[in-house]
Amino acid sequence: MKLNPGEKKIAVFRKHWFYLGLEALMFALIAILPYLMVYFGGIYFDISIPERFVPLYELFYSLWLVFVWVGFFVSITNYLLDIWILTSERLIDVEQFGLFSRRISTLQIDKIQDVTVAVSGIIEEIISSGNVSVQTAGETHEFHIPHAQNPEKMKERILTVVRVKANEIKTVRIEN
Repeated sequence: MKLNPGEKKIAVFRKHWFYLGLEALMFALIAILPYLMVYFGGIYFDISIPERFVPLYELFYSLWLVFVWVGFFVSITNYLLDIWILTSERLIDVEQFGLFSRRISTLQIDKIQDVTVAVSGIIEEIISSGNVSVQTAGETHEFHIPHAQNPEKMKERILTVVRVKANEIKTVRIEN
């Protein structure tokens, strides 16, 4: 991300790592699902794979694992590339959709009117996670940052930059 001349990067925010861990757990369960179905099907329902179909089962299970593995890496890529960058001039939202699609939105600091934090549930309270909404004065949509890590600190950092920007002394040169 290229910054404007004189613009300084202040902070980079991202989703809480806990949500990446939940996705990893989901992918692990999806990966072993066919194995569990065959195992418990043999125990409880007396269903087994005939000996001649075992290589075919292993082939399909290997393909299943490849697709789950690729899905997991797409999930990691989305986590690592979904970021919010706070600079001295603007708030930049980089949102990754899959591997080859990305949307970058910017919001000028002087347009920010309000920052709201919503922490819902005991898990979000324990891990210090929540949703942050940044509202503007203009027609642009509000920025919504889901599952942000340390949302209160994030809110304070954004509002501090807004206050500093509002208090900057601007000189106007009048020429006759």
